[in-house]
Amino acid sequence: MALKTAATIEFRRLSLVVLFALMLTLTVGINGILPQSLAHAASATDGTDDSVRPPVEEPPEEPPSPPVTVRPPSPPTQPSGPALSITEVRVRNEDKEGNALSDYKVSFDYDETRWISYYIRVVNNTDERLQGKLGVRYIQPDGKLKQNSKSPAGFTFEHNVNVVNSREITGGWGRASGGSFEPGRHRIEFWWEGKRIHQVTFAVNAQEAPLKITALKLRNEMKDGTPLSDYGWTFDREDIQYITFYATLANTTNQPQKGQLSVKFIGPDGALMRGSNSPEGYTFSQNINIVTVGNVTNGWGRSTGGSYSSGAYRIEFWWDGKRIAQTSFAVK
Repeated sequence: MALKTAATIEFRRLSLVVLFALMLTLTVGINGILPQSLAHAASATDGTDDSVRPPVEEPPEEPPSPPVTVRPPSPPTQPSGPALSITEVRVRNEDKEGNALSDYKVSFDYDETRWISYYIRVVNNTDERLQGKLGVRYIQPDGKLKQNSKSPAGFTFEHNVNVVNSREITGGWGRASGGSFEPGRHRIEFWWEGKRIHQVTFAVNAQEAPLKITALKLRNEMKDGTPLSDYGWTFDREDIQYITFYATLANTTNQPQKGQLSVKFIGPDGALMRGSNSPEGYTFSQNINIVTVGNVTNGWGRSTGGSYSSGAYRIEFWWDGKRIAQTSFAVK
């Protein structure tokens, strides 16, 4: 039994040696036959070889870029405000020839006002020469537009403007004998391309005179006072002999007012109506003495007619060098 056991042990030892040799032979054979890459892969089954990485995925294909559009150059920038602007305005009272009757200001005495003239500086806000019409509106205190027979529609008058950078423009409105601007606040507006671009206001002040007219009416009469019409403000040219006024005067002081009441009859063309005996600057004058209230009547014309043509006339009443009242009438 001892021999058998020893033999058995020896047999098992030899079997292990043979098995080990066989495994060694197989390993060498495999390494010699397989490609090196597979051998490496086979030896890396434990995941410890960092040189073996999964294949890198290709990035997705990008969509094609949109076509490039060439943008045309932008047009020159236009000014956000009006093409023409006014940066300076001065106003004063002048005579017809443009001689100053006052300093530049915005308040004038009624009796002294003749032409209210303005001096403005216009500025071109574009890169090109500006040409066009600058519209001017003189607005009365009651909101009415001042116009005459030559005024363009919607304006008192217009200026032809031709300006590269800036320039001064002047104009005015009035009458040599005065009376164009009644007491109150007046306005001058300047318009360009249908838009008002500037305006200025001025005041005409009435000074209370020691005498004032509280009632006034007119009619057509013969030289001896015989009426040829009812009292009114419109008369037929062919029927007129003398346009006669009936005025009631009131003394505004505590002292009697004694002196000459001077009267101006002014025709449609603004000219003073005068005769060979007319005093300087007036149609006629008459002596009055008013303690509290008094009535005065007088007229102007010709017994044979022909003193009046068609149009609008004005009668002014002056006391102590100041106009105290006026009225108007029409001849058709």
